[in-house]
Amino acid sequence: MDITAKITPFWNRIPSFFLYGLRPNALILAGILFAASYVFGGPLINLVYYVVIIKYASEALQHTVQGDLSPPALSAEVINENFELPFKLFIVYLCYFYALSHLLGTVPSLLAIPLLIVAILLLPAVVISLVVTEEIGHALNPLNWIKIAFSIGWPYLIMFLFLMLFGLIKTEVFSTLITRIPVNFVMPFWLAVDAYFMFVMFHLMGYVTMQYHEELGGEAPEVLIDDTQHEDEYASPRLQRFIEEGNTTAAIGEISSMIQDNPQDLELRRRMYVFLMSNGENERLQRFAPHYFGMLTEQKRYEDAATVYHDSHERGDAFIPETTSHYLAIMQVLRRRRMGKQAVLLAQGFHKRFPNDPRTPEVYLEMAKILSEDLQRDELAKNTLAFLLKGFPDDVLIPEVKQFLGILSNLTNAAPAN
Repeated sequence: MDITAKITPFWNRIPSFFLYGLRPNALILAGILFAASYVFGGPLINLVYYVVIIKYASEALQHTVQGDLSPPALSAEVINENFELPFKLFIVYLCYFYALSHLLGTVPSLLAIPLLIVAILLLPAVVISLVVTEEIGHALNPLNWIKIAFSIGWPYLIMFLFLMLFGLIKTEVFSTLITRIPVNFVMPFWLAVDAYFMFVMFHLMGYVTMQYHEELGGEAPEVLIDDTQHEDEYASPRLQRFIEEGNTTAAIGEISSMIQDNPQDLELRRRMYVFLMSNGENERLQRFAPHYFGMLTEQKRYEDAATVYHDSHERGDAFIPETTSHYLAIMQVLRRRRMGKQAVLLAQGFHKRFPNDPRTPEVYLEMAKILSEDLQRDELAKNTLAFLLKGFPDDVLIPEVKQFLGILSNLTNAAPAN
């Protein structure tokens, strides 16, 4: 069974696409845009909000292509970085419609309507080509649009029809409710509705790109790559049939039965985790991830455990590891991956969750290093070190704590002179 066969066909997941815009991160952003537009409205300000919508929708498409079916986290990286992408999309649209209008004015009238239909059909391919590559030149090449459409084949037309359906529903929702809401709520309401459907539509385009990554010449989603390593050992015709039919519930039941027969087999649990991730089964992931994380840490597979913790944090389902002996190792993996903020969040409140635990000094010393060296939060680092000096004066790490605190204090004292 190849990787593509493990991806549920998008036409079997239509309800999931409607629900995508109602998941926490996407819904929270739509609510924030509604409130911001109501309080700080105006043509130019609302244009900025629309740029935010396009930016987040583009991030959603990129995340989906990589196999992450949850809306992107509302992090500083997602909100504040790579804002050139929506502007690139605007430039591509302007060039596309300018060239189209010029072409329509030069061709015979009998060809104008078919040309216009083809141009509209290719719009999703234009969006996909830009957001996936982030290259304007690639997105403006008609050969790339045609390649995307023909490589996907007839499912591209199904995707286009659903995109049109989403657009029609959006227009109908707004036109139905516009006369029933106060005038000062019209623009905020429009932004929120447009955000919801934009997120849904870009998620759909990303999912189709992921499903047909082989035909498009792209790489397999990272979350599914390792799933081909044990196919012979865990081959299940029933499971393959359920996946091909898009019967997610039955597929999960089949994997669960395999786990019950082999309760200590970590590979089967990894396959369950991959399947839940690739199908956006967030509620089941919320229950499954902590147990899978625990088994990974017991076997000292800290890289995989850190990935599970990171994925859960991105979904807004961050959990608290129950075994204190693994905190430091997970924090160090997250730090190596430049995820210092997540490492700090993991450690915060450790002494309250586990009073008088002998590992508190090593966890908090690592947190202080991350705060100072990675996040440039020296004052918080000094407060953390001071807490250790007061609470654990006899610990073996106290000499290192004192040395680090002295360095930070000297840097602070020298700062005004610079």
